[in-house]
This record gives sequence, C-alpha cells and structure tokens, in this order.
Amino acid sequence: MDADHAISEAYGTWQEKTNFGKKYMGIVRSHFVIDEKGILLDASYNVKPDASPEAALAAL
Repeated sequence: MDADHAISEAYGTWQEKTNFGKKYMGIVRSHFVIDEKGILLDASYNVKPDASPEAALAAL
C-alpha cells in the first residue's frame, strides 16, 4: 500500500485531476514495463484499460 503516495509520486502517477470542475489529487491510470533486471522499458500515462496490454506487449 502507498498511503503516503511516495511510490506514486516517484513514478509520476500522483497528479492533480479535474472532475466536473472540481480539482483533487489522485492516481493517473498508468502502466510500466520493467524487465527482469529492473530496467524500465516503457512508461505510459493516461492509458485506457483495454489498450494498455497491447501497448505493454509492444514495448517488449
């Protein structure tokens, strides 16, 4: 769990969002592809759930 948002902030996913004119902080839907050595191969933000798996596979 990331109660203090430290991991989310490190990955750039804790951002200001707007919904019906109201601004608040929240998680931006994202995906990350990290290889077996821990190297970040791909970072995508504001992804759509149904398109994310294909984009992740394309990064491999």
